[in-house]
Parts: sequence; C-alpha cells; structure tokens
Amino acid sequence: MILFAPEYDEPTRCTFQVARLFLGMASEALLRDEATRSNLHRLLAGTDWPVVAFGHGAMRHLPGQNSEVVLNGRDARALSGKAVLAFSCHTGTEFGGMMSRSGNTWWGYTGLVTAPPEEATESGLIGPVFAFLLDGFLRMRDEVPPAGFFMSLREVCDEAANGFDERYLAGHDVEVQTYQCLLHVWDRLRVWSAGAAEPAHHPNLQSDIFILG
Repeated sequence: MILFAPEYDEPTRCTFQVARLFLGMASEALLRDEATRSNLHRLLAGTDWPVVAFGHGAMRHLPGQNSEVVLNGRDARALSGKAVLAFSCHTGTEFGGMMSRSGNTWWGYTGLVTAPPEEATESGLIGPVFAFLLDGFLRMRDEVPPAGFFMSLREVCDEAANGFDERYLAGHDVEVQTYQCLLHVWDRLRVWSAGAAEPAHHPNLQSDIFILG
C-alpha cells in the first residue's frame, strides 16, 4: 500500500502520529514534505497499490502537504480502478461519490472528524482501532463491506473508549477529543464501492449528518 500523510499543523501532527504506526505495512510512504501531488500520481501511475491517507480533507478534493490539492474530480476519471482510504474530513461525501462513479473505491469520512490527540496515540489504545480499519479496507477494497464489519468497528472503538475510561480513573488525563475521534471513526465512515449509488455505513448512526453521503 501507499501510505500518505502530510504534517504541517496541529491536526496533521496528530494524524501523522497515527500514520507512523503503519509504516511497516507500506510499500511506499509519502510523508511530510513528500506528501505531494506529483509524488502520489507517480506511484499511482505505476502500481495498483491501494492508498491509505491521513490528514485534512475537503468536499471535492484530497489535500496533501501544505493543503496542496493532490486528488480532485478530474483525477477521479483518470484513476479508474484505484482504492483509497482517507481518514480526512468531508472526503466521504461528495468526493467519495465522484470517485465511485469513475470506478474507484473510496473509504472516507462525512462531515468533520476529530484527530486523536498525540497522548491518545501514545497510550497504545488508538492503534488497534486504526489497525482494524486498515485491515478491513485492505481485505474488502473490491467488496461492499457487510453491516457486521461496521458493527465490529464500533465494538473496537467502544473497547478503546473503555480503556481510556480506565486510564482516567487511574489518574491519567484523557482529552474529550479522544472520545470524539473514537465516535467519528465508526459513525462517520462512508464506504463507496466502485459504481455504487450510495455509500455503505454503520446501520445505527449516532449522527444524522449526510446519512446517504
């Protein structure tokens, strides 16, 4: 897989820390100043590797280092048959549909998503959540994930939240953003399979924003 993770402000510093957990799984890693449009398209043109991206997002494109547009609607048509997981705000709504209509698979997020604080990642409790997410993406990138996958993802997030509760009771500081992140990971995930009319998602959403998008 191609691991893509810019780092240039506080939110991307947090998502970069998560991305680093998966360096050992990457065939190529485009990190920090290497997370550019030219570098990503060079790799996409020469391989069929899936992309796992962490960072900021937008309604109609995926940003890279310093907010450079690295994937947009015109790219969707040119990259038919690719698979991307983007832990990035808004990318699972309009842009996910654009990618799907062009024959790509897109795992993205609807609305705003919260990056886990660095302390949460360092605790060791966040890693298994994203490991479960990445494993599902890599296994099912050519399939529509069943409801059971989304339900299991929620269970993994709930287990992590319980672990943070225990840390708090033991005297550790736990930021509210940690719990928001764990909610968003399962609740705002939208999976657009290639050619899908609408995305797959958890059957029992906690938020009603962009339910179909």
